[in-house]
Amino acid sequence: MTYEEVTAMPPRWVSWTPQWGVFLMRQFMMTIPDELIDAARIDGASDLGIFSMVVMPLVKPALATLAIFTFIGQWNYFLWPMIVTTSAPHLMTVPVGLRLMGTAYSTAVNMNKLLAATVMVIAPSVCVFLALQRYYVKGFVLSGFK
Repeated sequence: MTYEEVTAMPPRWVSWTPQWGVFLMRQFMMTIPDELIDAARIDGASDLGIFSMVVMPLVKPALATLAIFTFIGQWNYFLWPMIVTTSAPHLMTVPVGLRLMGTAYSTAVNMNKLLAATVMVIAPSVCVFLALQRYYVKGFVLSGFK
């Protein structure tokens, strides 16, 4: 497989994330009461105004959930980058590099380097979750009200 053939292939997120995200957002938007949209329309809001001032603030929990799951899924994706980057180690993603580091430093003496690298790999996912946690929890709280 040549480099041109590999770069011509669509990335995994192009084929998976949009379908899941569309389904998640559709299901969440179906829970928004029609009365809120009708009240905004009676108040004279345009369709764009209804979407930006009524619907978008209500779907922030779903957007945060989608952002968290998409980021963590793409950050931790392992199989496709491992297959593609076997001949180009400078293009390896972080989880693939961590796996190679684990095989290179498999002795107990160098395990501290592997664990330190693991913490550094996990840190961005934890930061994204902590930044969006309030919206994520708000989604759980709102799901209890009907």
